[in-house]
Parts: sequence; C-alpha cells; structure tokens
Amino acid sequence: MYGPIVIEMELDRQNRTSRGLVLCDRDGVIIEDRPAFVRSRSDVVLLPGAAEALVWARNEGLSVMIISNQSGIGRGIVSEREVVAIHCELVESLNRIGAAIIGSLICPHAPQVNCECRKPSPRMLTDAIAKCGCTPEQTVFVGDSREDMQAAVGAAVTPILVETGRGRKEALSVSEDPELSEVRVVPDIGAAVRWVCEAVLRHPARWP
Repeated sequence: MYGPIVIEMELDRQNRTSRGLVLCDRDGVIIEDRPAFVRSRSDVVLLPGAAEALVWARNEGLSVMIISNQSGIGRGIVSEREVVAIHCELVESLNRIGAAIIGSLICPHAPQVNCECRKPSPRMLTDAIAKCGCTPEQTVFVGDSREDMQAAVGAAVTPILVETGRGRKEALSVSEDPELSEVRVVPDIGAAVRWVCEAVLRHPARWP
C-alpha cells in the first residue's frame, strides 16, 4: 500500500529551480521533535538557524521538499486535517520569508500497517525526485534518524544526518551500520546546506 499525503505549494516558476534538490525530514530537522507528536500549532518551534538555512538554500538555487512520517494520524492521536493545517501554516510562513519549499510528502500510517511510504522505505523520496524532474545525483536527504538514512541510501541520494532532534543519539547506530557508511554527519540543517553548496554546487558558502 502506498498512499502519502501530497502537499504542493504554489510558487512562481522562477522559484522552481533545477540546480539541486534538498529533501528533508521535518521534526528534528526544521522544527523541534515532539515525542508525543506535533498536535497543535503551539507545538511548532523552529530549530535555531533552520529558517535562515532554508532561505539560504533558495538563494543558492536549491529547491526543498519535506518528507515526513506522521504516524500520529494512523495511531488516532491527531487528525489528518489538523496535521495538514499545521504543516501548511509552517511551510507558508517559511516561504513568506524567502524559503522555496515546493512541496511535501507525508506518510500518515502507523508502523504496523507496513505501508510502502513510511521511511525507511525510499518510495516517498523517489516520488519527490520524479515530481521535481531531478536526478538522485542532484539530490540530498537531510534527516535525524537511522530510518531517514536508510531511505536516502535506498533512493540513491546523498544521506546527511543532522545532530539535532534524534540525530545525536542515532549517530552511533548509523556509524555501526555498514550499509550506511556514506552517511555524512553534520550539526544541523544549516551545516547541511553549507555542505551542499561546497560539495555539490562547487562554490564557497556565502552564509555563516
């Protein structure tokens, strides 16, 4: 079964770029992770520097899509309507200040459903790449969990683990997994965007 929630944002054509694609998780990467799930707008707290990093990504000609597991829907903890409303408000607020988040794919299923969209399945990542007309070589995935990194490797994109959210705790298990030997560990999403500029776009980063 494959059935993610697809959210596409209306951006001007000039904001849809092809220099590269940054796929990223949401909770623990852009906003604070909540063990009991993000259930309301008051639960949404941007991580330090995250908004600036996303604006910087746009200024460097990169597009961003969010790939998120939100099993609180499937568990009956929060409604799909509320999750979508919270998510859209977050993305719209980021785009208003200059980010270029062009869409999101959200898996609503509980783990026991064994769907094809829930990470570590790479299916949402490969779907996002196809929607953007990019290639895996032009794409990175920024996440804070082992499952995120497994999805990135499965989609043949560059895997970047941030130490925010669950990342610091997950770094050891990631480093011990031979299938994840190519994972790059960085402090936060700002450092991830900086690495993309320097290693993928091949020019010095222009943001602290």
